[in-house]
Amino acid sequence: MKKIKLIFSSAFSVVLLTCITLTATAGIGGTALPFLKIDQGAAASGMGGTSAAIARGSMSGYWNPAGYGYVREKEISFTHMTYFESINYESVAYVKPLNLGFCKTIGLVDQSLDEKNIRSALGFYVGYLNYGDMEKTLETSGGDYDTANNLGLAYTAHDMVVGLGYGEYIKSLLMSYGVSLKMLTQAIDGETLNSFAVDAGAFFIVPGERRVTIGLNLQNVGMTLGTDPLPMNAKAGFVYKEKRWSFGADTNYVIDDEIARFNVGGEYFLSKAFSVRAGFKSGYDLGSFTAGFGYKGSTEDTKTKKIGYLIDYAFIPAGDLGATHQVSVGIKFQ
Repeated sequence: MKKIKLIFSSAFSVVLLTCITLTATAGIGGTALPFLKIDQGAAASGMGGTSAAIARGSMSGYWNPAGYGYVREKEISFTHMTYFESINYESVAYVKPLNLGFCKTIGLVDQSLDEKNIRSALGFYVGYLNYGDMEKTLETSGGDYDTANNLGLAYTAHDMVVGLGYGEYIKSLLMSYGVSLKMLTQAIDGETLNSFAVDAGAFFIVPGERRVTIGLNLQNVGMTLGTDPLPMNAKAGFVYKEKRWSFGADTNYVIDDEIARFNVGGEYFLSKAFSVRAGFKSGYDLGSFTAGFGYKGSTEDTKTKKIGYLIDYAFIPAGDLGATHQVSVGIKFQ
């Protein structure tokens, strides 16, 4: 088992170093699809975007696909985000546990391991950022902008991500891993560009201190969109969990910034159902402190099967631009 864990750790370290090398040689410049940098999911957003080692459930595909490995039941979630002006971000995510393990199938781990020792799940998610209607500005033959004779013309624009992910938890190795494949679309005034990218992540539970988990994640590794690179990101972090509270911290390194960005956040349960969250972000252009809360409960359907539900809210100040709000609603079922 130690040999297998060493193989996983070594392979992931090589990928991580490759990503860092690419980012170091890319140089400062603009990237395509900046909407991929926007935090999604009110739970993690309320904790300052701290997510590398915290991601669980249906939103794992966005934060770290390794979180899929901890899923025990089906879950579907919806998130609405009011951004600036008339810009809105909508997302839907779904995850389903699977009765298989890739590592077990190919013989990397003991074939006698049951579902208590090895778990896996498949996730699907869609994110859609709508910029709303924008006024067209005509250009004169002299290169100036003619705002007086634009005839009231307008155009629309949107960005979209569609992802499919897989995650697996292997108890004997105290780790999980995950991979997410993404199709990316940018549409402006009837013109559309597409690209593809991959995310790869892993969780490592600290032996002897299982309250601590370390997370690594590589995001948006893939093709360019037109001539512009994607906002590739190397993420690493940890989370410390107690019965009623948790605290985590992340560091991110993004190509076009060439600086490290830091996130810290925590959650405290006032009761079994209600929790409050707060976070801090450093190195970002907009905002620093975040806050939020969450409520979880359960009920039973006509077949006496338990159905769980989650309601999360995040408040994200953005300086002079005001503030953004996120609301997420999730349902868990057998």
